[in-house]
Amino acid sequence: MRNNAFILATGRRRVLRLGGLLGLLAIGPARAMWARMTEAELVRHSELIVVGEWVSDAPAPLPDTPAQAVGRIAVSEVWKGPPGLKSVQVVVPSGLLAASDAITYRRGDRGLWLLRPWQGGAGLYAADSPQRFVREGSDAALVKALRQELGRR
Repeated sequence: MRNNAFILATGRRRVLRLGGLLGLLAIGPARAMWARMTEAELVRHSELIVVGEWVSDAPAPLPDTPAQAVGRIAVSEVWKGPPGLKSVQVVVPSGLLAASDAITYRRGDRGLWLLRPWQGGAGLYAADSPQRFVREGSDAALVKALRQELGRR
């Protein structure tokens, strides 16, 4: 009888330890929604790098993708991409079906945009990581590092 009680107690402890371990593993990835990129990776994985301002009040929904909408950045300077570019269309969550941690932009958000092509094509871009927008005046060291990475002075 005593052996059975010991086996049960040991089994419960193992289950609790395993549950605790699994709980820690589940928490880890939840905190890291976006993988951090180095400046070199950001530049390499950005087709367009521009200085500009978000000018859309309410982004227009994409017809075949209700969870996505399109907003616009008015470009004032091109760091990487076609010279003379005046605006860029950027896909964002529509707001209707967006997750609570979705990245959103507001009219007047101005700074450096590191854009990747949107997987849906159609000449649209995505700024879908917190690193893909550097608000004007927020991180001078990062802007300097990005300039160096691009060979800009």
